[in-house]
Amino acid sequence: MKDKITKVEINGLNEIKEQRWMSANAKVLFTLSKCIDQFDRELIDHFETAREQWDSLCLKYSKSSANSRKQDLHQITSFKFGMIDEAPVEMTIPAAWAHLVSARGRMRESNPSMAVNFTKEVLLEYRLNGLPLCYGHCVMSI
Repeated sequence: MKDKITKVEINGLNEIKEQRWMSANAKVLFTLSKCIDQFDRELIDHFETAREQWDSLCLKYSKSSANSRKQDLHQITSFKFGMIDEAPVEMTIPAAWAHLVSARGRMRESNPSMAVNFTKEVLLEYRLNGLPLCYGHCVMSI
């Protein structure tokens, strides 16, 4: 009878622990997918485990230094579409918005009094002003 109770080892984990881990991981992934906004979802979608997603969010919202606050402020106020830290990157309109909101989120975490100046309307102005000339007709219609 004891032979029937023994657990099978799989990749260093026994079968019961692996099932419990998969169940817990699925629950956390489901909760994250339901509770997170679209901008953070873009940040974590490519991670497979809940731990990787959580670590990515912790890194994004962790406390920052004075230097990184200045860098976030600079990224918002001197925003140029397709450029991050003066390096060209491929960027979509939603990714540009996510970048600005992310910088504001880091500022809000480290200095809430400064972040109140950057409402969604203000961020929209920075994004519109940072668009290339080919988007001029879109900017004029807004």
